[in-house]
Parts: sequence; structure tokens; C-alpha cells
Amino acid sequence: MIHHIAGAIIKEKYLELIKNAGFQDVKVIGEARFPINFMIDDFSAKTLIEELGSSIEEAKEYADLVASITVYGIKPDKQKPC
Repeated sequence: MIHHIAGAIIKEKYLELIKNAGFQDVKVIGEARFPINFMIDDFSAKTLIEELGSSIEEAKEYADLVASITVYGIKPDKQKPC
């Protein structure tokens, strides 16, 4: 059972949205994953896991799917010189 994480989006979709907003040379320049123990030992995370009807083992299985990324891109200036 996979549950939605608030604010989460598939990386490829996120990069596509940035490109569609007019950014060029879009690339991921950093990616961070957080040790599952930090999440599992957190009271709020434990409560959320229980409320979603998941188990700690299930959370560990999917923990590697969640990451924070830093994205680089250039948005060209739309103004043209006179």
C-alpha cells in the first residue's frame, strides 16, 4: 500500500513543470535522502504511519523513494533590447 506524501511530486514531472515555465538548462544539482531511522524514530512520523494503516516495515520498504532535490535552471529574459 503506497500513500500520498503531502507536497510530493514525481521528480521527472517536477522537472517538466519547471521547463514548461520557461526555464532552460534545467538539471538536478543535488539530491538528499534521509535515513529511515530519523523518520521512524520521530513521534509525528510514527503517528502518521499508524493513522495510514501502514507498518514500520512498510515505511522502511518505501523510504528510499522519497528525496529532496535542488534544481538549477536559467529563465531567459523576455525583454528585448530597444
